[in-house]
Amino acid sequence: MEAEPAEPLAAAVEAANGAEQTRVNKAPEGRSPLSAEELMTIEDEGVLDKMLDQSTDFEERKLIRAALRELRQRKRDGSGSTMMQTKTFSSSSSSKKMGSIFDREDQASPRAGSLAALEKRQAEKKKELMKARSLPKTSASQARKAMIEKLEKEGAAGSPGGPRAAVQRSTSFGVPNANSIKQMLLDWCRAKTRGYEHVDIQNFSSSWSDGMAFCALVHNFFPEAFDYGQLSPQNRRQNFEVAFSSAETHADCPQLLDTEDMVRLREPDWKCVYTYIQEFYRCLVQKGLVKTKKS
Repeated sequence: MEAEPAEPLAAAVEAANGAEQTRVNKAPEGRSPLSAEELMTIEDEGVLDKMLDQSTDFEERKLIRAALRELRQRKRDGSGSTMMQTKTFSSSSSSKKMGSIFDREDQASPRAGSLAALEKRQAEKKKELMKARSLPKTSASQARKAMIEKLEKEGAAGSPGGPRAAVQRSTSFGVPNANSIKQMLLDWCRAKTRGYEHVDIQNFSSSWSDGMAFCALVHNFFPEAFDYGQLSPQNRRQNFEVAFSSAETHADCPQLLDTEDMVRLREPDWKCVYTYIQEFYRCLVQKGLVKTKKS
């Protein structure tokens, strides 16, 4: 009675073993197992996992597991190398950047130096230009001031005032000087003696050597003092005496020139003649015979 239950149990175990063997040995229809090389070309771990779940072939599953391990190892190695490459790239980039900065600084250093030198030269040139521009103004101002002081002293001391009147009429000179005053007085003498015979005033020396220029100048202001037509260039002594005495009598001009000296010298000293004409001019101004801007 106890042996009967064993037969159905043994039959069940045998049936179960047969089914398992059938499931293991059964291969998927329509597909051949993949080789190791083909599995190594698969880069998706999920695909390999899915293939592992679906595969029933022992050798194929072994190859899939090997492919999975290889893929995971490559990924680990790849991430490490990627990080190393990233670090290396960033380090090299930083080095390049630092190098480029230093290069730029090195390149900029001489450029900055040359620029500074150029600016320095320009500043020096500008300073010299400003100095050169200021010099003429200073000189003109000083000359004007000195001339005014000189004229004021001459006026206070009663010295000849002829140049002063000439300075006031000056239109061709910005700053009157000795030469310009001398020229203006010479032009005044030439204008007052124009038309007189035997008179050609070109200077304060030889043009006055025969006395005719003195006589003509005095006769222009005092025609009643003597008869100019009776005078001759050959009578030098007479001409000097007539001119100097008439100027003293009618214009109160002192005889600063000596007749004997004038006769002895073929060409009188221009400074002596110039001084006498200045005094004669001043006397005419005082008598109102010569008009100035202030008179």
